[in-house]
Amino acid sequence: MGILLITALFRRVFYGKDNEDAKLVQKIDLLIMTYACLTQFINILVECKLHTQTTQVIEKSEPKNLLFHYRDKDLYFKGLQYNYVNTLFLVGYTIGQVPSNIALTYISPRIWFTGMQFLWAILCLAQHAAKNPQTVMGLRFAMGMAESSTFVGMHLIFGSWYTPAEIGKCAALFTCCAQIGSILSGFIQAGLYEHMNGTAGLKGWQWLYIVDFLVTLPVIVYGWFLFPNFPHNTTCRYLNTEEKSRCVVRIPNERITKAVWNFATLKRVFSSWQITKIPASVAIGATFIISGALCLSSSVPFGGKLFAFYLCGTTLAPQSLWYSWANDPTRHDVELRTLVNSLMNTIMN
Repeated sequence: MGILLITALFRRVFYGKDNEDAKLVQKIDLLIMTYACLTQFINILVECKLHTQTTQVIEKSEPKNLLFHYRDKDLYFKGLQYNYVNTLFLVGYTIGQVPSNIALTYISPRIWFTGMQFLWAILCLAQHAAKNPQTVMGLRFAMGMAESSTFVGMHLIFGSWYTPAEIGKCAALFTCCAQIGSILSGFIQAGLYEHMNGTAGLKGWQWLYIVDFLVTLPVIVYGWFLFPNFPHNTTCRYLNTEEKSRCVVRIPNERITKAVWNFATLKRVFSSWQITKIPASVAIGATFIISGALCLSSSVPFGGKLFAFYLCGTTLAPQSLWYSWANDPTRHDVELRTLVNSLMNTIMN
C-alpha cells in the first residue's frame, strides 16, 4: 500500500493530473530520459575515478575507500602530468560541444549519440592497456571530444520534446544523475578493488576501465533501438502515428524545419540578444574567479577554502534552470538554440 501511495505521489508531482499528455510524457521519459540519465551517470562515474586518482598521487597518499590511481611503478606519471591529463580532457570536451550540436541538426540523434558513446566506451577500454602517460593524455583528449555530445546535446533534445512546464524537471533529473555518479564512484571503486584486483593478472585500476566499458554497452543498445530523434522526424516504433503528431504540435513556437548553416545564419545568431546580452554570465564568471582566487591563496585558512569550494558549487546549483530557460526564448530558431545550448557550456568550461 505504501509503495502504491509513493508511486501515485511521484506521478502526480512529475506528470500532474491525468490528461491527454500525461501518458505520452511518461512514454517520452522512458525513451529519452532513461537513456540520457544512464549516459550522464556513467560519464561522471569515470571522471570521478580519474580526479580521485590524481588527487591521491599528488598528495602522496594511499587510497582508502577509493581505488583508482596510477602509481609511478605502473605508468611512471610524474609531477604535473596528472594535471595535463585533466586539462587535455577538458580541452577536448570544450572544443567538441559546438560542432557536436551542429552535427545533431544533420545526423540522426539516435545515431550520433550512440556512435559517440560507443567511441567513448572504446577509448575508455583502451586506457586499461596504456603503458605511459602520453597514451593516457591522448585517450583522455579523445574521450573529451566524444563525451562533449552528451550534456549540451541532450538539452537540445529536451527543448524539442518537452513543454516549458516539463523541461525544468527533466533538466534537474538529468543534472542529479551526474551528482549521483559522483557520490557512488568511490563505493564502486572500493568494491572492485577488493574483489577484482589481481584477477587475470590485471590491476584494480585496469578492471575499472573494463567494467566501465561493459556497463556502457547495454546503454548504447538501449539508445540505438529506443531513442526517438526529434519529434518531426522520429521513426520510433513505440510511438503511434497519433502520438507522433501530438509530440510535434504540443511544443509552442517550435520551428521544425531543417537547420541551415551559412554566413547569414551565423550573423543572425551571433547578433541575437540571447548571445549578446550576458549580464548573468558575467556574474557567474566573477563568482568562479573569486572562489578560484581563494583556493589558490596560501594565506586563506581551511575554513576559507571550504567556503570557496561551497561558493563555486552554488554557481552550478541552478544549472538545470539555466538550460531549461535557454530553450524557451530560442524555440523559434533551431540554429540559435543549437548554438546557445552549446556555447553556454563551452564558455563555462
